[in-house]
Amino acid sequence: MWKKINLKIFFTILIGCLFFLLNFFIYYFLVEIPGINEEISGKIREMLDPRYIHYDFLFYFFVKVFAFGSSDYKTCLMASVFLMALIRTIKYYTAFIVIKSYLKTSLYHKLFYKIPCALLFVAFAFPLPFNLNKLYIGQISPNIWHNPIPEFQMPFALLLFWCSFEFFEKRRDKRQIFLIIMLLIFNISIKPNFAICFISAFPLFSLVYYREVLLKTILISIFGCSLVLLQSHYLFDGNYVSGVIYAPFLVFKNFSDNYFLSMFVSFAFPLSAFLFYFKQYLKEKIYLYNILFLFIGLAMFFLFAEPYPFTLFGRLGWQLMPIMFILFVSTMMIFLRLDASMKRDKYLYWFVVFFLLLHFFSGVFYLYNYFNGKSYY
Repeated sequence: MWKKINLKIFFTILIGCLFFLLNFFIYYFLVEIPGINEEISGKIREMLDPRYIHYDFLFYFFVKVFAFGSSDYKTCLMASVFLMALIRTIKYYTAFIVIKSYLKTSLYHKLFYKIPCALLFVAFAFPLPFNLNKLYIGQISPNIWHNPIPEFQMPFALLLFWCSFEFFEKRRDKRQIFLIIMLLIFNISIKPNFAICFISAFPLFSLVYYREVLLKTILISIFGCSLVLLQSHYLFDGNYVSGVIYAPFLVFKNFSDNYFLSMFVSFAFPLSAFLFYFKQYLKEKIYLYNILFLFIGLAMFFLFAEPYPFTLFGRLGWQLMPIMFILFVSTMMIFLRLDASMKRDKYLYWFVVFFLLLHFFSGVFYLYNYFNGKSYY
């Protein structure tokens, strides 16, 4: 028994180390090869510019920490490479822990070696390449390589989602409330978009399924809403317009030539899993909670925009990246449980796996194009 436990611990640590090294070298070459990634280097230049107000300051704070307070551009750039490799490893392990917590102990041990492999596919998943000129723009991806800040947010977004669901299910003490509030503050400090979805979804889901804690969810959401308003008032400068306009599909139409195809290539894996096993998925409250986040996030992006001159920037869509990552994780953990319990049709099962593999190879193809000097678009 002890040997088996040690073997599992060793395997988990080994996968994490290899995953960190792989991501470190990917980010290192992304910033070192001239002309490939100007976004990360641009963020570092913004950080070092004293005139720039960082409303999404948490990413810059951690870059400074890993740069040991240095203001040297090269040092900060390498610190950002280390930070992003680390955050993607944390993102991977956070998803692993969430799946482990979700599965029963017997199922977790049965699926132990499948979980890391499945998550590796999720970690590099990308929308299917139906348009070779626009692999990213117009689609919704669970992984972002060109911009470090949405990727930096993903583990914190997943933790907020999971801890809030645990609050509904079993942990309703002050410690859990404190943890939710701290994660909410973290998410607002990185980018407020996901927090806005949480502020809306948390009490709504409580109203439908957990009315006994409705008051607490409302109070937490009011607190989060107050922080977002304070952030908007005090930290947004001339570069960020506070306010929205009603503009149905205006931004999405600017990014995508085909709405339905863009959605299909983005959602192929979670959509196929739901269509083939919809009875099982609709029974899972965590999945319904995730779908509520998705609907709110899509509504923000599809129906609203920022006022001129930032109308077509698409910044009201930043919440969709962490939500998509959470959707891949929640779809995967339910799918893995179906696999373990054998409540599945063999052919449908492999059809869903096929779409997951397509997402994975699309991610590899995207990185290949990126390294060959093509735009992140």
